[in-house]
Amino acid sequence: LCQYVPIDAVYTWVNGTDPKLLAELLHVKESLILHVNSSVSCSYSHCVPSHLVLVRPSLPSGLLVSDLEEIDLMFSYVSRTFVVESYIGNKKSNLTVLDFGNIDTANIALAKGNFELNGLNYTMNAGFITDEHQSENMFTLSNVVIMSKVPSGNSVETIMEKLPDDLVTIIES
Repeated sequence: LCQYVPIDAVYTWVNGTDPKLLAELLHVKESLILHVNSSVSCSYSHCVPSHLVLVRPSLPSGLLVSDLEEIDLMFSYVSRTFVVESYIGNKKSNLTVLDFGNIDTANIALAKGNFELNGLNYTMNAGFITDEHQSENMFTLSNVVIMSKVPSGNSVETIMEKLPDDLVTIIES
């Protein structure tokens, strides 16, 4: 354009075939679905807050807790990580579970919301424990023991000493 022509607006047009754009739109859509479907409370009748934090998408395999600590020191409280299958609608995906050991530390991590690793954004959501195992977004924890009405101030060692030997053997294995 050699002449001065005032420009009021510029419209861009995308025909919807760019694979990179489609992948980014899918990621945004899934993130929005997770955001809308997640909350700080559990809607099931038998449900308790957990010390587990769910991370979507799943973290890269081989990633160590020490690698996460470089992002934020809150990850130094993670005692273990594991990957589980989850469903968003009919789509199966993996998510990483961070075991913070106690709910207070998990809540501190959840207050941060999201984090970035190698250019990818990861979303953290609260985990809840429930007996509604057939519901959407549920996975089975095969190595968890839940005890209620334990007086505060007891150490893990004190509680373990009071449990039956056969249960202690199962817990320790």
